[in-house]
Amino acid sequence: MLHKRLYIFLLIGIVSLSFFSCNQEKKKVTDAAEIMKPIVIEAKASIIPADSMPLVETFPAGDPVIIKAGNPTITVINNNIVQAGEPITLKEELPKILIPGVDGLDLPKIIPV
Repeated sequence: MLHKRLYIFLLIGIVSLSFFSCNQEKKKVTDAAEIMKPIVIEAKASIIPADSMPLVETFPAGDPVIIKAGNPTITVINNNIVQAGEPITLKEELPKILIPGVDGLDLPKIIPV
């Protein structure tokens, strides 16, 4: 009887401790602008003096050189078309009725489970 009361007391204590220890206030955000608010970071840059950068050299590219590509082969696009041949005629036979255990047809094997 003492063990039963002890178990009940421990169970009630653990359950109540778990309820009261997890009490956190959650801030509810309902404004869409507050939810989708972007993170703003200030950009920092250093100014490079003009005398420390090299001068830009410009020169004309000239006329382009034309090179012949060689002798390309021409491939037909619709090359997957194959001409059909003569149709094959098959000889029709009457259906046979096969009975297990008759005319050399074995009976099915019985496998005990």
